[in-house]
Amino acid sequence: MFKQKVIIKDGYIVLNCPYAEFYVPKYFLQDGLAEDAGEYFKSFGLFYIRAFSSLDKPDEFEILNLPSTINFFPTDKENRKMTIEGHEDDFIVLKFFKGDNITQSAITCSNSAPEDFLNTILRGRIPKNVPYKYVLEAFIKVFDMNKISIPVPIFTLEMLISEVYRYKNNPSLKYGQVLSKEFNPKDKQISYRTANIRDICKANSSFAGISFENIDEMITSAINNNREKRIETKTPFEDVIKY
Repeated sequence: MFKQKVIIKDGYIVLNCPYAEFYVPKYFLQDGLAEDAGEYFKSFGLFYIRAFSSLDKPDEFEILNLPSTINFFPTDKENRKMTIEGHEDDFIVLKFFKGDNITQSAITCSNSAPEDFLNTILRGRIPKNVPYKYVLEAFIKVFDMNKISIPVPIFTLEMLISEVYRYKNNPSLKYGQVLSKEFNPKDKQISYRTANIRDICKANSSFAGISFENIDEMITSAINNNREKRIETKTPFEDVIKY
């Protein structure tokens, strides 16, 4: 556990093992979820990390689950393409050595943090190798960390997540539905793809898709849905148009 590899000292979380790497998806920079400020690296705190028992002996990958904007103080950084949990991506690797300050021990609260996290989910930009079971936990945690009461029932958050996370082999199916039918406690829960709002409309209903944007793409999707006999969600407006 990474928690056992750090100590708190003088207001900072300090690394207490030989070496550690933090793997920030490079697209975080493009999406405004991270910023290289020179003396520190600011990033949304939901990504993979790894401690090293020695400089050439890495431990298992773990997930940093601090869904808020965090300032990190790496000794060095590098760009690296690598595969984590079966998903290849470009990462900015933050490097820390024993005795380095990782981040401040207190996190600054932000009223906008839950909205930022929601927008990240709706754009389908949560890292693709984060297990599905951690997403709702992170969503709830972002409210707790920023001392904000959740304004809706937890079910509403679950519903949002279930719509965005789709089965990789058949995006018309919600990933949660597939898990409920084929649940395996040893499954890493990463056989999904994330969808943005446009993708959700396209997957759920041909009518909803056509009423969205990019009409050419949506018509093509509707034809494919009909050809493959996919079960679609009926929208209330269809009955209105028919009559």
